[in-house]
Amino acid sequence: MTDREAFALYELRCRKHIQQGGRCAICGNYVHLAFFQLGHRIPQRKDMIQKYGSRIIYHPRNMVGTCSLNCNGKVQLTPDSMEEKALAESIRGDITEGR
Repeated sequence: MTDREAFALYELRCRKHIQQGGRCAICGNYVHLAFFQLGHRIPQRKDMIQKYGSRIIYHPRNMVGTCSLNCNGKVQLTPDSMEEKALAESIRGDITEGR
């Protein structure tokens, strides 16, 4: 990971932390920024990156902040579900419109 990529990821963590009021998206507990994790709703697995592309997988709308690996694992959508497909299409629309 380049310094630029690391900074962009840190910036995203900070934005999500502020947007969520410092709370875990799953359990609602307060999380200090140092321990705040980003969980991918559509997982960042190789097959998903091939299916949807990295711009969708790493898009901010595909990530939510969590407090732990336990909660992080709960943010993932069911593979091939309507919700997963709808999120991917919505993000694709944002990308097309430059958002």
